Amino acid sequence: MKHRILTLLLMLTACLPLLAQNTFSAYPYLAYSGETNLMVGAFSFFRHELDPPSPFQRGRDLSVLGNTIYSLNNQFLFVVIPQYRTENWKLAWSLIFQDWPDTYYGTGNFTDADHAEDFTSRRYAVETQIEVAPQVSADL
Repeated sequence: MKHRILTLLLMLTACLPLLAQNTFSAYPYLAYSGETNLMVGAFSFFRHELDPPSPFQRGRDLSVLGNTIYSLNNQFLFVVIPQYRTENWKLAWSLIFQDWPDTYYGTGNFTDADHAEDFTSRRYAVETQIEVAPQVSADL
């Protein structure tokens, strides 16, 4: 499934006109916690301006945020957030895939670590958000 999403995003990027304004940035990172061990990941941002903005109006644009995390405990998170924005409204999606193996030790201060249970939290989510900008009156 994640390969299909990446293929779709790459095809969309390749189909965009070459003369428009494109912005891309990517940032790798490292992190550590006692529960996850060492984590590596990357955050990326791509923006494509469909219309050049004018001094009085904001142009249309398409942007994609991406984040991925992989830990030495084989925990994986992949998030893609595409967004289409015009002067008057914005349409955004959140696509999330998470495969997060972990250990449950029980509740309370006197839980025996020998009785821990392994489990894997898997999360697949798609969220849609539509925002409409309030209309500003031009009357003085």
